[in-house]
Amino acid sequence: MDESIRYEWVSDPATRSKICSDILNELPDWFGNEVSLRDYVEKVYQLPVIAARDGDAYVGFLAVLEHTLYAAELCVMGVLEDYHRKGIGRMLVMMAEHYVRGMGKRFFTVKTLSSRDPYEPYQRTRSFYESMGFLALEEFLTLWGEDDPCLMMIKQL
Repeated sequence: MDESIRYEWVSDPATRSKICSDILNELPDWFGNEVSLRDYVEKVYQLPVIAARDGDAYVGFLAVLEHTLYAAELCVMGVLEDYHRKGIGRMLVMMAEHYVRGMGKRFFTVKTLSSRDPYEPYQRTRSFYESMGFLALEEFLTLWGEDDPCLMMIKQL
């Protein structure tokens, strides 16, 4: 784990959206769809966001969306590619899980591209979520459009 990385909850809505925009724009292999990228930027304005900083630069973030009395979702997460495999995503998820547990939730979910689409960057994404204890729950073949089958994953807290 990189000791120079600092984690913080971001209270200012405009800063949350800026962090999301800046990071997702640097991750075109995952967030190349302009419409969904804009949707995430708008959505995180109102959501709890934890961010990872290296000095003054934000290098990762995660947003939590509360759904029901029992469940919350990892709505969107991004870590700059130069910072992959350094424990930043793992720490962001662990901190989000702690937050979600504190809200009394029993389940944490995440949606990602289904393995029906063999796109390699999302193979790594699914492997990461599996390593964090998320399990495949259900596929939604048309939620994001016919070319982007969605996999919902779940973790019991």
